[in-house]
Amino acid sequence: MNKVLFFLILASSICIGFTAVASVDYSVDTLARTLPRGFYTTGVVGKSLKTWGDESSVNYGYVRLATNVRTSVLINSAGGVLEIFPISFLGFWGGADYYARSSKDLHKFDCDTYACDGSLTRKHYGAKLGLRFKNVYVLEKLGVEKLTLGKKDRVFVDEQALLLGQQGGDERIVLTSVIGHDLNDRFSVGILSQHNEMDRLGGKSEMSVFFLSLKRGTWAYTVGVGMIKSDYFPTSMTSIINIKYNGAKGLTLF
Repeated sequence: MNKVLFFLILASSICIGFTAVASVDYSVDTLARTLPRGFYTTGVVGKSLKTWGDESSVNYGYVRLATNVRTSVLINSAGGVLEIFPISFLGFWGGADYYARSSKDLHKFDCDTYACDGSLTRKHYGAKLGLRFKNVYVLEKLGVEKLTLGKKDRVFVDEQALLLGQQGGDERIVLTSVIGHDLNDRFSVGILSQHNEMDRLGGKSEMSVFFLSLKRGTWAYTVGVGMIKSDYFPTSMTSIINIKYNGAKGLTLF
């Protein structure tokens, strides 16, 4: 396992186990989608240490360490992340995730020609911003992912972005945007969009989804429908269903 990933998981475990003064957050969510076809369940546990300010408002900062595990049966991962929020709605992160992929069938890609399975490591860093004005909210996330493959003999498939990466590894740029409107204290609607771009092979993909969300206590249910396109296939319709359990938020706003 990659040394950076091992360090992050170890650091997160130490933080979670021994930092008694920190605030805990944990969640579990399951996402099913038609394109890319499949589903996964993700569990996240983190601890945040406030560095300044009053958490009864947005005027505070914190540092957060977290671990995550994800499974879709054929594709499984574990990782860790360090986040630094100078102020509660603006943060920066760096982390790594290790994937074990055993898939032989990824939608619209020939897995006899391209590497769909084998180990994959994602080292990632970036920034995220969340803003709200009355009932309107905006979330922006810009990330860079360095992808390293265990199999270095073939071009590989990045199933998350529906793109191909250079054999051995590539770098992916990801921009995710959400614009939403709270209809009341339970329902919200909005648009989720994502832009992906591979550095070495230069492929691009785009997704835009209109969504409706329902919150019931610590549970959130989201359905969405929209369009997705990639340089490797024409524009197609996609739909998603997401169920999320927020056990505790800790110091996180989003």
